[in-house]
Amino acid sequence: MSVTPESLKDQGLAALQEGDLKKATDLLSKAVLIDHNDAQAKVLLGMAYSQSGLHPQAVRALLTSVEIDPKNPDSRYNLGAVLETAGDRVGAMHAFKDAVQLNKDHAAAKARFQALAQSFGPQVNQLINGERPASAGPPPFAPPPQASIPGSKTQDEEGGGKVQCEACHKQTPIAMICEHCLAPLPPPPAPKPVAPHAIRAANPAKSKIKLPPHRANTILALGIGGFFFPPLAIAAISMGGIDMVIMERNEMDNSGYKTTETGRKLGFVSLGLWALAIVVVFIVPAILGMYKTK
Repeated sequence: MSVTPESLKDQGLAALQEGDLKKATDLLSKAVLIDHNDAQAKVLLGMAYSQSGLHPQAVRALLTSVEIDPKNPDSRYNLGAVLETAGDRVGAMHAFKDAVQLNKDHAAAKARFQALAQSFGPQVNQLINGERPASAGPPPFAPPPQASIPGSKTQDEEGGGKVQCEACHKQTPIAMICEHCLAPLPPPPAPKPVAPHAIRAANPAKSKIKLPPHRANTILALGIGGFFFPPLAIAAISMGGIDMVIMERNEMDNSGYKTTETGRKLGFVSLGLWALAIVVVFIVPAILGMYKTK
């Protein structure tokens, strides 16, 4: 059976659901390398990184998919969850805000946006307009939400999204204050995650992380040059192997993965031909000469 991005995603999702984060990361990395435009595979990979505690890698994986499907509110919510977990509360607030703008009934995103917005106090208007203060301080609320695997239910699906105010005894959306009597409410619980899809950055100008460029063309040139000078073949094999590992970890621009792989293979071929030439030109005549002397 041939390996396809869909089969790798299914296996990676199963591993993610079982808590085998290393296996999930390996499978989903391969799915992304096969199809660079598979936004869901990139989101799932980011989730695996996030749950492994590899927050910079998680954010990078998620941001690489931001331009593929820009209009999904659940995607924005999961982006906010990962950004908040990674410590970027301002970026998370923008992501939750955009989710609410796309779906005004998204209770989970609305709750997290209100919680973050009120945690910044008077600075919130500047932050919403794109200004970041020197120090925003830690949030006085519940732990940030975690993006999770598809199939989980939102608070609305489980009948949540609202709490009872202890002052007026009315149901009110989860926030810091009651929408009816403005009495303080208990800290909002971390919302349950929603099924992820492709993600678009809430504030690309502030949150986009540029990956190191690949060296695919250089490695390809070294692989070709190896046919004329053996050390170039060795360099192609060595550099190609290192870069392919880094690309598989999503820590380098992986658009040049196939070219890098081709350059590395050419290095092996050229080095093999040099070895064969040495055998034919030097070793075989030496052996034949030994037999003649006998």
